[in-house]
Amino acid sequence: MQSLSETRRTFLATLGAAIPAFAASKNRPVTAPPNIVLVLADELPATMLGCYGNRELKTPNIDALARRGVRFQNAFAGGKGGATGRATLLSGRTPMQQAGTNEVMLTDSLSAKGYDVGFVGAWGLGDDKQPGHGIRWAYTIAGDQMFWNGEPVQEAGDRPAILTRRGVQFLGEQKAGSKPFFLAVAYPGSTSAAVLDSQLPLLIGKLRERNLEENTMIVFTSTGGSPESLRVPLIYCWPGHAPVEARRPDMVGSYDLLFTVSAAAHLTPPSGNLCGRSYLPLVTGKLFPKKTPWRTMVYGSFGNADTASDNRFRLVIREDGKGLNQLYDVRSDPRQSINQYGNRAFVTTRDQLRRNLNQWKTQYSH
Repeated sequence: MQSLSETRRTFLATLGAAIPAFAASKNRPVTAPPNIVLVLADELPATMLGCYGNRELKTPNIDALARRGVRFQNAFAGGKGGATGRATLLSGRTPMQQAGTNEVMLTDSLSAKGYDVGFVGAWGLGDDKQPGHGIRWAYTIAGDQMFWNGEPVQEAGDRPAILTRRGVQFLGEQKAGSKPFFLAVAYPGSTSAAVLDSQLPLLIGKLRERNLEENTMIVFTSTGGSPESLRVPLIYCWPGHAPVEARRPDMVGSYDLLFTVSAAAHLTPPSGNLCGRSYLPLVTGKLFPKKTPWRTMVYGSFGNADTASDNRFRLVIREDGKGLNQLYDVRSDPRQSINQYGNRAFVTTRDQLRRNLNQWKTQYSH
């Protein structure tokens, strides 16, 4: 069995040969629903990764994944991380709409479609021992205890490594040409970017070993953020469908992921008062119809703070306007060091953003 360092070197070495092949191929029409592997960090800012500009932290494997696919430069958290962020990603519901554990999840819809559904890691959306929601293969965390399909298990070792090992085990059960599968690996918030980076080659290596990589869409993102750090990583790698070495400047929210993955899997997303929308055309390099262009604003709710962002400005309203409110011109002030909220030159922009934010909160709070 290869060591971790050997696996990592093999992954990086084979990547160089893989990129030209993918770049030379034309985008294939989507026929059969893809396998889907969703890798979830917890409250990981985009700025912690090399492919998002960090020059101090080394994340070569995540960077390599980004080169093999599409990296979204303006993906924004819809709220806090942890269970709240996972609920937004998997149900499409805003943090204000998460009243219980009976929402229809992405895993429910995929299972009903015939997917073999696995979930590994931090759940927190109801019963941690047996998550339900269409999940056949569950390895979950409840405090210091871990459960495999409802049965308590004891495993020695580093927790991220254990979760990866269990994810690899699920992938080892899958067969090329058989029913499609969905696997989510949700690492806990204590997992650093460097550790996440070291786990990725093991998952991809198993896909390659099982001849599953060709029809598997890999998604890497984070559960959420904070008003001070809204941007999260969002990377799609889908051989033959997503262009390689692509960057998208479009504004997307975490509540859009449910709709995007549903579209890729040929699913009808859950109905109801949901604010998300599929950005699958952005993933596959296609254009939106002129009559229904992609939106230019995203919103978030973080408990006592709400946010609205477009491609130039970022507004933070705290304690319903009674706290320290903030407005930044991120185009000229990317580090957000100058608060323009009280600047009279920005009153029109500030008030319009606040009206938009209030409308979003009113519409998507129930």
